[in-house]
Amino acid sequence: MFGERGSARAKQRALYDAMKDLAASVGVVRLARISIYDRVDGARVDDILYGRTTVDPQLLGVLLKARAHTPIGHGGRSSGHR
Repeated sequence: MFGERGSARAKQRALYDAMKDLAASVGVVRLARISIYDRVDGARVDDILYGRTTVDPQLLGVLLKARAHTPIGHGGRSSGHR
């Protein structure tokens, strides 16, 4: 069922994630990796996305800015996800 190093879908997703990270690191796209478990003003992102709660949109923007991928050589982190 699963190969020696995991399922084919997991490998494909890992490849696509690496490609997105690379594109963001050279400035081709902007990328901010967040999790449904992250919290904004005490509320989980999952609850915000599904409309179970609301938060000030500016606070959500703070999270996105903090997680944004900064291109290499542009005075910031090279990756927002490790």
